[in-house]
Amino acid sequence: MTLVFLSESIENIPLGFRAKETYQRINEHEFTEIFELAKPGKEFQVYSRARLTRSRNAD
Repeated sequence: MTLVFLSESIENIPLGFRAKETYQRINEHEFTEIFELAKPGKEFQVYSRARLTRSRNAD
């Protein structure tokens, strides 16, 4: 499953910039998150990428 969020506006960034955040499920315990920015009139470029995993319950 993949979820993609596109910005409508961004605080504290010049007008015309766009942002996109994508979450992709790898398996039951892992997913990736990719955050991209685009300057006015330009294509999206990856700003950050993370791979997140579920931690074990400490109980």
